[in-house]
Amino acid sequence: MSARPGQSASPPTRDRLVRAALAIIRTEGRGALTTVRITQEAGIAQPRFYRYFDSLEQCVETVALTLVAQRADVSAALQRRLRRLDDPEELAPYYEAVFEQSLKDRPFFETIGRCRGDQSTLGNLVRAADERSLTESIDETRARLAAGGASPGQIGAVPLVMALAAVATRSAVTLVLGDPAVNRRELARELAEFVIGGSDRIYARHREKPTDP
Repeated sequence: MSARPGQSASPPTRDRLVRAALAIIRTEGRGALTTVRITQEAGIAQPRFYRYFDSLEQCVETVALTLVAQRADVSAALQRRLRRLDDPEELAPYYEAVFEQSLKDRPFFETIGRCRGDQSTLGNLVRAADERSLTESIDETRARLAAGGASPGQIGAVPLVMALAAVATRSAVTLVLGDPAVNRRELARELAEFVIGGSDRIYARHREKPTDP
């Protein structure tokens, strides 16, 4: 049922349940999560939970995917704000922000990291989300390089560069989640220098190479 003119529509019930589950985990921990607790937080009757989710675990999976999508959106927004992707001083704060977001929802991102390599439903969904995010980054980077006069060979090397950067970033996030006391600013700087240096070497090798037909 849609809201009447002049009235603000409340979030769809499924979204309210997802937000409630996330709020509970952030404030009380994963162990506090039950269908009763989620519906109480969302302000709906408990039996209605099963109209939207088959199980508690399916709700948790949805929350995890929501966080993956949010992190992709945040990453894209931060990248658009960067003036130079070849400057560690510009890139390091971006990686620091990624680390902070991962720590904010540490239980979920630890679960996502474990599931990324298995054949579970969540693992398959996470890999699909990763692939979409990578494809968007590749397209944006290709367009930026083309506008900057890069050679066809360099533009053709973008998928390799972005894939290596994604692997390095995930590895650094895993390190941060495993040891929250790690110096995140220093790690972000080292990651930025590593990604920029590796990218420069790859682009240099492909400067004069034609793209595949």
